[in-house]
Amino acid sequence: MTIVLPALAAAFGAFCVWLTVQIVNRRERWAIWTLAGTLISGCLMAFVTSRLAVRHMRQQVQKEFEEQQLRNATVKPPASNPDAES
Repeated sequence: MTIVLPALAAAFGAFCVWLTVQIVNRRERWAIWTLAGTLISGCLMAFVTSRLAVRHMRQQVQKEFEEQQLRNATVKPPASNPDAES
């Protein structure tokens, strides 16, 4: 997975550059529409993946907070009242 994502990012960038060259040099209409569709779908994918990343981070923070609360609850001895009569 460490190779796949950078390779896909490089391929996406190369594809966008190639389409830009097609648009600038030949002014082909299909290239313009393809570039527009690619950029829109790329933005949508970035939005979805960022939302998933935020959700994952929130879950991790919540999990760590709950573990810390549990650790604090089990480590601390019950408070004793020194003024209590025995």
